[in-house]
Amino acid sequence: MTRTSVLIVEDNGLLAGELQLVADEHGLLAKEPAHSYLAALKAIDAGGFDCCVLDLNLGKFTADPFGPGREGRQLLALLGTKKIPTVVYSGHVSEEKTIRALHPDAVCIDKLESCERVVEALLELCCDAET
Repeated sequence: MTRTSVLIVEDNGLLAGELQLVADEHGLLAKEPAHSYLAALKAIDAGGFDCCVLDLNLGKFTADPFGPGREGRQLLALLGTKKIPTVVYSGHVSEEKTIRALHPDAVCIDKLESCERVVEALLELCCDAET
């Protein structure tokens, strides 16, 4: 039986590692995390994963006239066009209307929630995508 694979796009290495661990404990196969916008683009282009956890704010607190999370929103739009089930795990989920416009099926979870909750949402998304 093939395990469902997940791409984790998260610039915080500790959090990415925790997401990997929890995903593995729940039977998912976590790919090597993408810690930057460019790494995420390469991973998305290469494919080989079934679903994604995406942090919208991948920057290092740089000023952006379009607000925080610009690169993450671009990645979300790309994931949406590829119809890849995605959980947005970010402190910017208050922008849910914008998130839905970019990827209507994305699930939004605030960073205040646990990694367990993120993986539960991934499992729900992957089950929905398979049916």
